[in-house]
Amino acid sequence: MIHRILVAGALSLGLAATAHAGEFQCSAWIGAPSATAPPSSNFFGGPIIKASDARTAAELYQARISETTLPLKTGRWIVHHVRCDQLK
Repeated sequence: MIHRILVAGALSLGLAATAHAGEFQCSAWIGAPSATAPPSSNFFGGPIIKASDARTAAELYQARISETTLPLKTGRWIVHHVRCDQLK
């Protein structure tokens, strides 16, 4: 019985956190570690990220592109900057 109450409480907290999450459009400047200025071809925009704030959205987006973008995955390029704008 107590286990069910704890599970129900955790689920309701998770739903409340999701309900207050915002939607963010993120982009990242990726390139060689020695790059000094962002070339326009290396700014990648991605899908909408749902997160509680821009910092969390940036972390989620960076983790996603680090796993899916081959030059990042192999270590040839790095993420120099991530920018996330909240959608209205």
